[in-house]
Amino acid sequence: VLYNTSAHLEEINNFLIARGYERPNIEEARLKLHHHGYSFERHLELLGEPLATIESTAAEIANFAFDGQRHIFPGVVNGLQKLRAEGITLHLLTFGLPKYQQGKWIGLQALHPYFDQTYFVHQGDSKGQILARETSSDQQIFFIDDSPAWLLD
Repeated sequence: VLYNTSAHLEEINNFLIARGYERPNIEEARLKLHHHGYSFERHLELLGEPLATIESTAAEIANFAFDGQRHIFPGVVNGLQKLRAEGITLHLLTFGLPKYQQGKWIGLQALHPYFDQTYFVHQGDSKGQILARETSSDQQIFFIDDSPAWLLD
């Protein structure tokens, strides 16, 4: 867990509230998309944003939402530096629409040097299955996630 997703989502909520959307509707639309793949465009569509403005509004959200440096938890970079100094190989694995997840990752430039491999997965295998496939059986793996359900299998 490297990134304060709650702060990231709250910024998006505040932007949408300023555009006249109500918080309960924003949250309901986000929850509908959670397991089907979130994107700003899909969120705006569920909220009833006019089709003519979805693309430009989504781009406006991306301009601030994908600047993720300010949402990296304190101590994360220092911790990653220490792990790398110990020779530990690090992989980043995240679920969601690859375009959206890659956008967030691009905005986290400070973390890029510490990861040997990144995976952006929308559907299919569990994180455990992906790691089992992508790593050798003789490797010791320590896995951290903010949602234990994604680790199954």
